[in-house]
Amino acid sequence: MSHGGSTTGRRPAPAIAAAAEDDIRLQAMQWFTRLRERPDDPELADRLADWLAADPHHAAAYTEAERVWRVAGHLRPSAASTAVRPASPTRRRRAEPPRRAWAGAALAVAATLLVAVLNWPTLHLHLNADAVSGTAEIAHLDMPDGSTITMGPESAVSTHYAAGARTISLHAGEAFFSVTPDKDRPFSVRTGDLTVTAVGTAFDVRVGRDTMTVEVAEGTVRVDAPPSFAETVTTLSAGQRLIAAPSSGAMHVEPIPPAQVAAWRTHRLVVEGTTLGSFLHRLEPYLHGHVVVTAPALLDLSISGVYDLERPVDALRAAFGTHGITVSKVAPYLFVAHRW
Repeated sequence: MSHGGSTTGRRPAPAIAAAAEDDIRLQAMQWFTRLRERPDDPELADRLADWLAADPHHAAAYTEAERVWRVAGHLRPSAASTAVRPASPTRRRRAEPPRRAWAGAALAVAATLLVAVLNWPTLHLHLNADAVSGTAEIAHLDMPDGSTITMGPESAVSTHYAAGARTISLHAGEAFFSVTPDKDRPFSVRTGDLTVTAVGTAFDVRVGRDTMTVEVAEGTVRVDAPPSFAETVTTLSAGQRLIAAPSSGAMHVEPIPPAQVAAWRTHRLVVEGTTLGSFLHRLEPYLHGHVVVTAPALLDLSISGVYDLERPVDALRAAFGTHGITVSKVAPYLFVAHRW
């Protein structure tokens, strides 16, 4: 992905599938873990250089990290550029000590840049939102009209209040809105292609990996969607949930007990007939780390239950354990789910 800036002397890497991109991210995390364990290992320095030179996507990931870190103000562009430049395929294996010292310094910077790549979405949101919540953080916003917004972890919102409208943009994550009635100033939440409008009500909006969800706890809301969706206008009442899939345009309304709307506010994750993949996406904002599933087919398995979000690692292991899947912590911020 590109977020501005340019490079010279390097041909852009061709696009790759999401799965391949995820694999590169996993490899990067593995490099990060090794570097933390052996930061002064010269052989590891050479192996990292080989990895950078092996595929243009590796170098592209470092270039993206340079942009991210420069925006964050933690690294001068010159230092980042030096650290991420792929080594020449013809370099000597037995380099002089000064070069080894340079390699060790470059590795330290590269490790920092890897963290920046993995956390790019959060850094990007900080630049484009009025309020951003961190991992496992529930944030509360008091609006000038008396309305309140409760943000789930790793969520981002922007607010715009004008004479005739109150507009909130949900860029990522999930938020619960308790709206003060004002018929002259409708309260609208925009996320993706959907606009959820209420005069006075309480409802939850969630941005998922492939879907957007609206749940109503009190009152009534209207959901407006573009013609690409099955319905352009949908009215929801308390105890109803709308699930919309932008890729297909499908929309589905189903009942939900009002007490379960935004249950995450009381540190509960309630799922019924949910795939492990969807469950993991819901749980990830509460986890300090990344989860790798060795067999993608495992993510299609179904689970039901109530999980404690204050103990996310236990919740992760309990959910996957229902199908005999073991979750192992292989590094400070890396979990692997496997069944063998």
